[in-house]
Amino acid sequence: MKLSPKKYVVNFFLKPLLWVVGGAIAISLLMWWFIPPVYNFSEPTAFHGSEWYNPYTAIDTNDLKLSNFQIQSKSYGGVTNGRNNSSERVFSTYKNLGYDVITISDYMKINHYQEDSFPHVAVYEHGYGAFKNHQVCIGAFEVMWLDFPLFQSQSSKQFVLNELKKKNKCVAIAHPSLRDAYSADDMKVLRGYDLIEALSNFKNSLELWDAALSAGNPVFLVADDDAHNLDKPNDYGRVATVIHSKSSNEDSLIHALKHGNAYGLVVQTPEGDSHEAKANRFKKLPKMVTHKLVNDSIFLSFTDSIREIKAVGQDGIVLLNTTLSNTTSSFVFALKEVSHFVRFEIKLKDGSKIYTNPVFRSIDGKKPLVLSAGIDVWASQFYRLLGILVIGFFILRVRNPNRFRKPIFSRRGNRIQA
Repeated sequence: MKLSPKKYVVNFFLKPLLWVVGGAIAISLLMWWFIPPVYNFSEPTAFHGSEWYNPYTAIDTNDLKLSNFQIQSKSYGGVTNGRNNSSERVFSTYKNLGYDVITISDYMKINHYQEDSFPHVAVYEHGYGAFKNHQVCIGAFEVMWLDFPLFQSQSSKQFVLNELKKKNKCVAIAHPSLRDAYSADDMKVLRGYDLIEALSNFKNSLELWDAALSAGNPVFLVADDDAHNLDKPNDYGRVATVIHSKSSNEDSLIHALKHGNAYGLVVQTPEGDSHEAKANRFKKLPKMVTHKLVNDSIFLSFTDSIREIKAVGQDGIVLLNTTLSNTTSSFVFALKEVSHFVRFEIKLKDGSKIYTNPVFRSIDGKKPLVLSAGIDVWASQFYRLLGILVIGFFILRVRNPNRFRKPIFSRRGNRIQA
């Protein structure tokens, strides 16, 4: 029998497509339901103690390393976003700007380009979720392919972070504000990661970083271009992480990042700025010279004059926001009004902005240990059993659609005999 064009399209295109889409959703749902356990998340506890932890105890401007940990190159035949960026072009572009640490964070792939001839850190971007639940894996041993593309609860997010920590020296949550991938409630309870990409060319996530810090989670920032197209001047050379590390080897850089010995830099660059103009601008970038703690006050100084300074504390409350009219390059901030932590946002004369890691209260003056989330064994088993029952009911329903539709009573109220 010859099919009409409409039935042909339905039978040979729409139905297979629906099966594929439906199967993908079903598999994603099953993974989300059965793989991650249920976690017991501890109540957030703010930083406390009579001492202070200052991540900038001995800054030396000669040891500062201009770094970037997020940029994609062409991979998988150009399917992923980054198809115009070859590895060679990425390195030549950032090297010309004067970067000391250049990494390529391809999706689900460790890029080994220049690993023997340039300071190399093994990095990749993990995640293929529809809502951009991504992580930047720094010091990666191997790619972890597990992820939950469509559905992510707090427990599944925690599970991914825990599994990534087994295969990476350092894990950063990437652009958490993008598509609301992570909420403030998530940041208050999730543990097991080291950094937050608080500054990105795509979207800043300072509020979510403050939520994590307010919950007593000692995580520090990483700031990246997250460039996908070097043909666009506004895509690169705008956001950087400046690391205080004497060495450029992977372990030294990661140790510095995990202990907060770095700050975020947003370079003042006009829209559509040419590469040559950027290169000239990068030759005279402002630097933080001092971030010293003396007698419950923080002494800040820079290589450029300060225009504005903002201090942010617990729950994102602005403790100070002032404009300086003189040409001073230093500032003193008293800690007497700080209950738990304080971080600074400084706008300098050239328009660039520096974002510091927090100074926070500590019992012994050291960075506190990060508490891990425990597994609720009984709740995990209950949800898995519930999932099995739901699947069993669904299978029975499909195999015998009338099984659960048989009436128990007739219209006259007489019970129907089996």
